[in-house]
Amino acid sequence: MKALVILAMSAALTACTTPLRPEGVRHLGNRHVLKSNYAVGTPLTVNVGDPMVKVQDYWEDSFEEPSATPNKSFTMTGGPVNVAFQEGQNYQVKGRIAVDGKDYQVVANQPNPVQYQAALLGDDGKLFPRIVATNPGMNGDHVLVIYTLQISPPDGTLIRQPKTKVNTSKGFVNYEILFTGITDSAITLTYREFSPDGLARVAFFQNLTYPRNAPTITFRNLKMSIDQVSSENITFRVTEDKRS
Repeated sequence: MKALVILAMSAALTACTTPLRPEGVRHLGNRHVLKSNYAVGTPLTVNVGDPMVKVQDYWEDSFEEPSATPNKSFTMTGGPVNVAFQEGQNYQVKGRIAVDGKDYQVVANQPNPVQYQAALLGDDGKLFPRIVATNPGMNGDHVLVIYTLQISPPDGTLIRQPKTKVNTSKGFVNYEILFTGITDSAITLTYREFSPDGLARVAFFQNLTYPRNAPTITFRNLKMSIDQVSSENITFRVTEDKRS
């Protein structure tokens, strides 16, 4: 910690202090996701126990947490400065500062909330070859070190990976219909519903039966024509999908 204080003090002699603008979770937008294992009008053949129909229909939010990970282990060195970032670790994005009129993300390489050194990551994914350090004498301000640093290896950088989460407030559909066989008089199917994170919701399982010689099967928004059925498999096609 003593070395950090000395670094900040020497930098303050030649570089102006810069206020940090804190940054939290950033919402990046959302999108509608509709997935299915079939195309309307295209025949499918599935065996007993396999899904005839799989459907996912939901809205997905994309967001960015205040953290970054190295694409590989790298160091930033110059003069007495030696800052290392290790692959596989998460580093906190403290906020943003402006350097020479350009915005940079401040990525601290230490967990200390008060005193730390930090890399400057541009929104283009490139590192600025300088670092900032907290200035103990200024409330929350940072100083830009005077040294131009070498990044080794030169393609080392930090990456902010967007994350996604299902927006259940807009509704969510995740189910499949299994072909479970035939009896002398019926085609048997099983409806299985899943939670947004893919876990089976046993309370929402349902056994379905249709006449053995039924030319079509209707369930919820789907209508399926039966081309052929046996004790081993079923050939069918979705002829109507009101959700599409």
